[in-house]
Amino acid sequence: MIDKLFYVLLSYYSRNTNHKIDTPVITVYFIFTFLICSFLLFSAMIMSYIQDIDRKSTGISKPAAYLMLLISAVTVYLLFVINKRYLKVYNRFRGNKFLNSKAGKWMYWSIALLIVISPYGLILLVNKIVHGYWY
Repeated sequence: MIDKLFYVLLSYYSRNTNHKIDTPVITVYFIFTFLICSFLLFSAMIMSYIQDIDRKSTGISKPAAYLMLLISAVTVYLLFVINKRYLKVYNRFRGNKFLNSKAGKWMYWSIALLIVISPYGLILLVNKIVHGYWY
């Protein structure tokens, strides 16, 4: 599923299929790093709320957030950029009719948006349930 999500993002930004310019890969690298970092933040927040439901703050520390960002960047680099694996992913899914259809693109872009929004939704929900306010 990660490869498919990466393909949908990459195919959106790389209109030219000869890949002489690596700008789409750099753009998708940063977007995917942000997605993985959001997922890690979401996971960390869930774990912190499970462990201490009465805590007064709804965030995590800045060093932990920066560490998650660094882990995300290294993970995306090792998964897709090293040895130009992004080209293998692109060539493997280029003929997939569902991923190239509007429904497939909408579904995977929705998944990406859900991954980004979920930590913030969790913060709002916990603030409302535990502290009684929405902000």
